[in-house]
Amino acid sequence: MRYAKFKQIFIILLVAWLISLLIQSIARFYFVNAYITTEFFPLSCPHQLPMLFLTGLKIDVKISSLIYSVILLLLLLPLLFSPVSIFNRLLKYIPILLTLITLTFLLLAVINIYNYTSYDNYIDVLLFGLFGNTSAILMSFGQNYPILQGLVIFTVLAFGLRFFYARLQHYITRLTRRMSSAVLFSIIFITCFGIAICVVTPNNGFPLNKTDSHVSRYAVLNMFIPNGQVTLGNTCKDNKLKTEFKDIDEETGAQLLTNFYGEEKPASLEIFQDITPANEFVAQKPPHIVFSIMESMSSHLLELSRINNDLLGDLRMHFQQDWRFTRFVSEGDGTIDSLSRLLVRSPISKISESYPPDITFESNMLKPFLDQGYKIVFITSGSGTWRNIGNFLRYLGVSEIIEQGDLHQKYPESEITTTGIPDEYMFRYAQERLSLAEQQGEHVMIMMLSSTNHPPFRIPPGYPYFNYQLTSGELERLSALGSQQTVSNILNVFRYSNHKLGQFISWVKQQPLGDKTIIAVTGDHNMRSISYSNPREKVLGHAVPFYLYVPTYYQINTIFDPTRVGSHKDIFPTLYHLALSETPYYKMGCNLVGKELDPLWCNSGYNPNVAINQSGAFFLKENEFRPWNSSGTLQLGQITAVAGENHIFLHRWQDFTKIQQWQILQQIKNP
Repeated sequence: MRYAKFKQIFIILLVAWLISLLIQSIARFYFVNAYITTEFFPLSCPHQLPMLFLTGLKIDVKISSLIYSVILLLLLLPLLFSPVSIFNRLLKYIPILLTLITLTFLLLAVINIYNYTSYDNYIDVLLFGLFGNTSAILMSFGQNYPILQGLVIFTVLAFGLRFFYARLQHYITRLTRRMSSAVLFSIIFITCFGIAICVVTPNNGFPLNKTDSHVSRYAVLNMFIPNGQVTLGNTCKDNKLKTEFKDIDEETGAQLLTNFYGEEKPASLEIFQDITPANEFVAQKPPHIVFSIMESMSSHLLELSRINNDLLGDLRMHFQQDWRFTRFVSEGDGTIDSLSRLLVRSPISKISESYPPDITFESNMLKPFLDQGYKIVFITSGSGTWRNIGNFLRYLGVSEIIEQGDLHQKYPESEITTTGIPDEYMFRYAQERLSLAEQQGEHVMIMMLSSTNHPPFRIPPGYPYFNYQLTSGELERLSALGSQQTVSNILNVFRYSNHKLGQFISWVKQQPLGDKTIIAVTGDHNMRSISYSNPREKVLGHAVPFYLYVPTYYQINTIFDPTRVGSHKDIFPTLYHLALSETPYYKMGCNLVGKELDPLWCNSGYNPNVAINQSGAFFLKENEFRPWNSSGTLQLGQITAVAGENHIFLHRWQDFTKIQQWQILQQIKNP
């Protein structure tokens, strides 16, 4: 008897599951048929449509499987542990439950369609405006959604679905009596096995996150992949950004700024506004800008490079010829942490995944280039969907996003691995894009993010393998990275990325455009997993290089002093002063090559754990100071008492993370 009831439940849920897939697929087909035309993407891209539908179907299957498998499990409990008579009463409500679920699928699909029609976006955090600006949002909904007609249609559908599922339940009861046990068992087994795979398989098999919904460089294609359930779930996550971080009130904000600046300041973002000086030459001949952020470009590993253990390749001569700052730290200790701070001065690392769609970032560090007519191109050898970075950069004004899929399509001889595509193809594309900019008379800023120098540290095919000879002390020092073979692989991949970067810089210098191209390079963070138990080495745990190639004509009013100290906060201010004339910018850093240094922002490197100046390193959480051990190195001496200017410096930078949080929340909460 119980088995017969289980068969009935299973088959009716299977039919409802198929109906939910049908609803979501029809909605996606409507999107494509109604909105995707050649004005959105070139005629050469229709081959991407099958991947759009396949990826969308995978999402639909996973969502529907999750929902109906939960219902099945919940119904199994009373079936197994309660009298059959009680369970028979529950069966009467199955058609109502399935009607509600089907209507929910349909409702979210319709809302998604109308939201895109009205706002050119799927369900987003505008929905949560109901709680803060109810009348205005409801008025907007009333103008853009056929609410009354919808209520009538959904009421009719509700009765129709209720009748359909009731008749279906009755029909299945009779069908299962006639169906052979072998056939029925096969259906149940195959379906359960398939659902288990859908639910358990990682996202790259059956994607669920919005960052997995990427099949094309054309955003409109990717927009139609997520279904209503996924977009609603992502919207709920996005809305947390406005609520989960404790706000810093105006009085506290003013006090933080007063402490940092050393004089009374109001709680206003205007305090960060500045402008670059007039520069007639760059105004007439704006340079191209290339800013490459290299995965795990570690100052610690660079110290291991020597003649018989070359970790630089072709990058060595450029490090020797051009400008390089060595007492320099990353602002974050992870890629997205550093990028969030670099791009919008945000200590909230997940801002790229959860930014409110109504915010205009005053702290958008790309804006000064946009204001001067630069076309900004982002190229990564990794995935453009990682941490939603592609969409976030588009939001900030980047006009071209090139990621691993695009590079692989352009260079089919390349191979996509778990970390992305080999960095050489990223640099190869950058060469072609610079050449195109010259032909078209554009001035471009190319921002690159490498990915090859990352676990599992696979050396690209065809690249030579070097047997590095490390001392026993060096091997012991790097033992936390793994076995000697693992360390050797890491060093080889490190050299590969550096060498390909060096080849790219060499190419730029050899071209006529080399006289008008500024190149900046830094690491996103130090190499992970190297332990720093010795406090004398703790700066090494955050140290990355900062390299600059500045053509002679653009070295006007500059001084290169390799002893100057800095961090990621200083990169964009330096580029602004080199490339932009009389351009407003959001100042939270220093022009490292200026003739006159701002004593507040300059000769200071900041990381949430450590701040450095020309005297030494200040451990912000431990309230400790250690002077530099010797000139030019990153090694530290003994703990020294903090007094005088050092005391002021320590407390100033201890407040900096809170200042960053205050200013970004000001922008988020008051768009």
